Amino acid sequence: MGPNSVLPASVIVTSVARPGSGLTRFSGLSSFGDALFSEEANFNLARFSDAAYFSKAHFKDNALFGLVKFEDIVSYESTVFDSELNLKSAQISTLLLDGARFGKNSKINLKDADFKRLKAPWNEIKDRVVYDPGVYLALIDNYRVLGWPSDEDDCYYKYRRLNQAEKGFEFSKAIDVLAWLSCGYGVRPGYTVAWAVLTILAFALIFWMGDGIRRSAKPLQGPVEENSVPERVVFRNALFFSTCIFLSQGPIDFLPTGKHRYYVIVEGILGWLLLALFLVTLGRIMIR
Repeated sequence: MGPNSVLPASVIVTSVARPGSGLTRFSGLSSFGDALFSEEANFNLARFSDAAYFSKAHFKDNALFGLVKFEDIVSYESTVFDSELNLKSAQISTLLLDGARFGKNSKINLKDADFKRLKAPWNEIKDRVVYDPGVYLALIDNYRVLGWPSDEDDCYYKYRRLNQAEKGFEFSKAIDVLAWLSCGYGVRPGYTVAWAVLTILAFALIFWMGDGIRRSAKPLQGPVEENSVPERVVFRNALFFSTCIFLSQGPIDFLPTGKHRYYVIVEGILGWLLLALFLVTLGRIMIR
């Protein structure tokens, strides 16, 4: 196929040894379903005026679709890519990638690509998309439009992780690390719950091992024995005390002693911050 050639509607290909379709215009439905591309497939600068069907095709080498213009749907559903799928600077109406399979080192290059809709579960392509901030932000918006909140959150999480990895040792990176560890950039409320549990357990151990709390000599109910001495608490009492402090509900029948009174203040502040962070993160996920 020479440069600037025009192929008629309903092009059907079953096996191609060395395809070279650059600058070719495909008029009407183009079907490459189940085709085997044994060497590099070069479709750079091609134009597809109607739907392009590559489903269940097998690209044994690079699949080059740079600067291609897909005016209608292009389907790579259940297609096998042993190497790179290059869609750099392509113009795409709707791209279907559901069920596509990739080789060990296969990548998807979408740099500067303009796509209106890309249908592919994030867990199927998350390790394949070449990192580019614009591409990832476009994918996040794409999943939001599709109404796939889990894919949107997972894509956003990886975008923030990759963006953080590119930063040097600076203040913004420290903020990013804190946002990652505390709440998974606002999309992982489970992180905050884990920190809350660890905080309660850590302070419970501090209060118990340091003998930092005592049962009050004046309990809330029941008679008070004369000359009663506050008893040393067991771990479950320390755990109960720590939980109440974390939730800003200090139990009156237990009292901190010595320096542990300051630990109570610290845990109370941490509890307030983590609870607020959890509610904000959970609200972001539940209210779309």
